[in-house]
Amino acid sequence: MRLPSPMALPEFELQDQDGKPLTKEWFENQWTLVFFGFTNCPDICPATLQVLSLARAQLAAASPGGTLPAILLVSVDPGRDTPDILKQYVAHFGDGVSGATGKLDELQKLTKTLGIYFAIEDPAPDSEPDNYNVAHSAHVVVIDNHGDYSAVFSAPHTIEAFVADVPLLMSRR
Repeated sequence: MRLPSPMALPEFELQDQDGKPLTKEWFENQWTLVFFGFTNCPDICPATLQVLSLARAQLAAASPGGTLPAILLVSVDPGRDTPDILKQYVAHFGDGVSGATGKLDELQKLTKTLGIYFAIEDPAPDSEPDNYNVAHSAHVVVIDNHGDYSAVFSAPHTIEAFVADVPLLMSRR
């Protein structure tokens, strides 16, 4: 869904997979497909990142030398997803995929603006403290080359939808 008019991102500061600050300025001069998830996710997160990565590869093959969107996993599990863990995790999904996380209040600044839900669930009473789940939305948010929120893809995600729609979105701004 393309927004009727792009929406500015709030001020926030996360850390990228190299431990460097990631602010709203990071998004300028590039198109970015942003997914909010976590590295311990058993299914939705790796499947979505794989779809995004394969779609990006198909876009590259269809338009050699053309502009490709970046892919950013924003972890909503800062208790377990350190920059080093994120760096190792996103490396499995190929070129153009990076990760970021941050303090809960900084994550909430961004997720509230984008309409992304997440909640860190309490671990089961008989399990380890680090054995918990994080409930989260499965949307992929599109940040345009001006650093504005301009579209959203709802689940279920398909490679074909991204390959068809991302070039259309990128041609309109």
